[in-house]
Amino acid sequence: MKKLILCVLVCVTIVLSGALILAQSQENIDGYMNRDGTLVQYTTWRTTTTTGQVRLNLNNNTANVTRLGLRNRAGVQFTNTEQWDSLGWRNFHLSSTGSSTIPQGTRFAFNGRMNSVTWPWADNYWAGTLTF
Repeated sequence: MKKLILCVLVCVTIVLSGALILAQSQENIDGYMNRDGTLVQYTTWRTTTTTGQVRLNLNNNTANVTRLGLRNRAGVQFTNTEQWDSLGWRNFHLSSTGSSTIPQGTRFAFNGRMNSVTWPWADNYWAGTLTF
């Protein structure tokens, strides 16, 4: 009987964990950086649907590096800046604690920069899949 109860508890835990993962939102996002390296403050606001990680899988990088951070409605960047020298996943971390756990209901928009480039045809477009 104890094994049956343990099995049921494990199954319920697995199902609930899966439901929490599925509850996170996922969006394809993209944008253009300023070729002179100045800050871009993107205007699309998002809200975390669960407490957890805000992650970005960059699948199209700018000509050199892409740097992104999350800012709040007051205009303050509240995460460390994440830098992509190559494609792949990065988690955003709170500046205050270093934690990658972002509270549910957090409103955010992106801040972004790339390294300054002098040629006007340099690729300044980035794109990826955001999970939040």
